[in-house]
Amino acid sequence: EKAEARQNAVRKYQEEELRKLQNRHKPRTANKASAQEVQQPNLFNF
Repeated sequence: EKAEARQNAVRKYQEEELRKLQNRHKPRTANKASAQEVQQPNLFNF
């Protein structure tokens, strides 16, 4: 029973870590895309 509980806890922990990593990558790409969108109109303004 203890071994099963440990395995379940480890699985939950790994899933949470994967979600955190995936969530970290999403805003980074969004920020890069938004930065590019902001830079493009500035080039036209010059």
